[in-house]
Amino acid sequence: MLALKKQNVLIDDVVFNYNTMVATEERKFGFGESSQFLVNSRESKLIDAELKRNAVGNKFFSAKAQLFHSIGGNPKNL
Repeated sequence: MLALKKQNVLIDDVVFNYNTMVATEERKFGFGESSQFLVNSRESKLIDAELKRNAVGNKFFSAKAQLFHSIGGNPKNL
């Protein structure tokens, strides 16, 4: 479960960075220094990263649920 927590942190950073890249590419496009293709490409990568973040989050919560099931309770500090 610790590995999944680390993955969550890393994928959050990736999504943040892709958001920055999309915003930057849109700004460059506004100045005429980029193309719609590059903006769409950045947005596509952002969407892929967000989907990956959701998948990692689902794995984390699934592992947590299995842990609760195996110990037979619902401890509040986990």
